Amino acid sequence: MYLSRCLLASAALVGALPSQQFVQLPDNHFLGESPVQAQASGTANFWGGASAVGRRFQVLYDASHFTGVQGVLGPILIRHIRFRGEDTEHNRGGQTYAGVMANVYATTLTSAAALDVTFANNLPPIVATSTLLGTFVAAAAPLTVGPSSGRAPNNDIIDLDFTVGPPLLPFDPTGLQPNLLVDITYLAAANAPDPQATTMVAIQDTTGAIAFVRGRALYAASAIAVVGTQSSLPPTMRIEFVSPGPGGFPTLVSARNELYGGACGGSPSAFYQLFPHDTYFDLRDPGQVDLLMGLRLVPDVYPAPNFYTVFGGAAPVDLVNGLLAAPTSTGDDATVPNPLPPGAMFDYPGGSTGVVRAATNGYVIVDPASVEVSSDYAPTVAKWLGAPMLFGPSQARFAPFWHDFSPNKNAAPLPFSDPLSGMHVTNSLATNEVLVTWYRVGRFNSVAQVFQEEYTLQCSLNWATGVVQFRYGQMDQIWGDTFGGQTMGITGFTRGLIGGLNSVDPQSRDLSIERPFRTFVEGATSHMGQTVVAAPVVGGVHMGRGFVGQSLKWNANNVPAGSILGVQLLDTAASRPGLMLPFLTTPPCMLSVTPGAILYEVTVLPPPTVLGTIPLVIPGGYQPALMGFDLFAQYVVLDGLFFGGPLITVASNAVHSRIGMN
Repeated sequence: MYLSRCLLASAALVGALPSQQFVQLPDNHFLGESPVQAQASGTANFWGGASAVGRRFQVLYDASHFTGVQGVLGPILIRHIRFRGEDTEHNRGGQTYAGVMANVYATTLTSAAALDVTFANNLPPIVATSTLLGTFVAAAAPLTVGPSSGRAPNNDIIDLDFTVGPPLLPFDPTGLQPNLLVDITYLAAANAPDPQATTMVAIQDTTGAIAFVRGRALYAASAIAVVGTQSSLPPTMRIEFVSPGPGGFPTLVSARNELYGGACGGSPSAFYQLFPHDTYFDLRDPGQVDLLMGLRLVPDVYPAPNFYTVFGGAAPVDLVNGLLAAPTSTGDDATVPNPLPPGAMFDYPGGSTGVVRAATNGYVIVDPASVEVSSDYAPTVAKWLGAPMLFGPSQARFAPFWHDFSPNKNAAPLPFSDPLSGMHVTNSLATNEVLVTWYRVGRFNSVAQVFQEEYTLQCSLNWATGVVQFRYGQMDQIWGDTFGGQTMGITGFTRGLIGGLNSVDPQSRDLSIERPFRTFVEGATSHMGQTVVAAPVVGGVHMGRGFVGQSLKWNANNVPAGSILGVQLLDTAASRPGLMLPFLTTPPCMLSVTPGAILYEVTVLPPPTVLGTIPLVIPGGYQPALMGFDLFAQYVVLDGLFFGGPLITVASNAVHSRIGMN
C-alpha cells in the first residue's frame, strides 16, 4: 500500500516539474549549533578522519523538522543530502571517502526513543514500518570533501548526490512513515592529497535536549560494525528536493543582527566597531564610501593630544621595515614589551609611554603601567571599556583587530610553512614609528596543517607625529570565534580604566562607512545606544535574533538626562552613510534609517534606559516571505521640536535585523 502510494506520488512529482527547494535538519540550528549564537563544537563520530576500516552511522530526524517552520505538506523528491563542516572553521578540503553507500528510509521510528545499538534493528525488514526510498553508491570513485569557508553557518562540504543513478522514491513527512532515516557506510577515508595531507574538518553536530534537536544517531568506527554507539547529537543535514507542493526555501537565510551607523550624545575618548558572531569583517576591504584602505588616527595636537580624528586611508602594510629576521613571538596568547628608542616617547589622549606591549591577539597596549604578559583571547565590550581582562586590568590600547589569533599556526613545519609567520615588533628609525605586524598568522580554531587560513595586519604608532595607522594585508574570511563564540572581534582605541572608572561607551560604529569622525576629551556621559531583545528565545550574547515565532522589542540606553521626547524608529531600509543635514541632525549625530521610518514607540521624558513595550511578533509556522526580510531600528531624541535648531538632538547607533532561520 505504502509503496503504491510512493510510486503514484513519484509520477506526480515528475509531471509537475517542481522547483528546487531546501530544508535544514534540524530546523532550529541553522545559524550555528546554538540558539544563542554561542560556541560551536564539531564531531568526528560520523564523517571521521583518515581510516582504513571506514565507519558506519545512522541519522534519524523527525517529520516535524519538515512540516513545521519549513512548511512541507506533502511528498518531496530528495535530490541531495549535504553535511556541513564545523561552523567558523577553515579547511581546504580534498579529503576522500571510498566505498560510500547511503540508504534512505521513510520510517515510523522517532526521536522519542534512542536508536537500537544494533544497526540492523533500526532497518527493514526488522522494522516493518520502514521503507527503503533508494540508495546512493559512490563505489566507482571516492567522494571528495569540499573546502570550508570559515563562516557561520559554514558551507556544505559533503554531498550525497541522488541525481546520479535511480532517483529516490518520494518522502512524505505527512504520510504513514513520516520520519527520515539515513544509513551510511564508507569503507575507507583518506586525508587530502595536498603535500601536507590536510586532515578532515570536524562535522557540525547539534546541541540541546532531545525535545529541541528532535533527532537521534548511531555510529561505529568500522564499516562492518554490527553494533554502534547511541547519540542524541546527530550531525546537521541540508536536504535539497523538488516538490509541486508547498514547503522549503529557495535559499536558507540565517537570522542575524548587525550594528551600523554611529551614535552620538556623549563625550567618549574611545571608539570601536564590534563584530558579533557571523558579521563580516569588512575593514579588510576598501571603505564603502571613500574607497580607502585601513584607518588613520590623527591627533588634534602633538605631543599631549586631546582627541583623534579618524580617517580612512592608511599606508600599505610595511613589510620592509616591519619584519625581522625571525618573529618577535609565535606564542599563543603572548604579550611582549617593546621599549621605544632612547629619548622617544609616544603620546596618546590621556597618557604617554616609552614602552608598548604588543599582544598576539591583535592589539597593542600603550599604558605605561601595564605588566601584561598573557594576551586576552576573548574580546568583549565590557573589557574594552575597563572591566578586568583575563590576565590583568583593562588599559589603554589600540586594536587593528582584537581576535583569537594564533601566530604559531603557520610558522612550522617546513617546507610548508613561512618561518616569518608570527608577530613582529620593530622600531623603524627611518620612519619614526613602532610597527607591530601580525604576519600571515592563523586563528585558534583550525586543523593542524599550515595556511588553512592567514591574516596580515599592522599597527603603526608614530612617535614623532602621534599618528596611528591600522593597516590590512591578506585577511581571510573571519566569521566568528569558535573558541569564545560570543564575539568575533573589536577594532578601535580605548583608554580602558580612567581614574578607576570605566571609559564611557561610544557604542559600536561602522568604521568602513561612517568616517571621518572625531573622538572627545573623556567626559561623564556615554553615547546613546540601541539593542534588540527577543522572546521566547533570548538569543545572542549581544542582541536577540529574529526568526519565526519570536517577538522583538527595542531598547535604548544612555538617553541624556533632561530629554523631552524620545522616539523608537523602525524601517525596512537604511541610510548608509547616515543622513547629516543642518535642519535634521545636530552634529555629529546622523539618521541611519530613512526619513520615511515609522514612529514605532514614543516616550515623553524618557528615562536613561528606555525599555520597549510593544513587541513586534514574527508569525510562527512556515513563513517563506519573511526569509531574508530586513528590519532597521534607531532611537532618536526630537528635542529640536521644543528648542529650535535641528530636529534630532541625540541619536543612537542603529541595528539591522535580518529575519531568517534560527
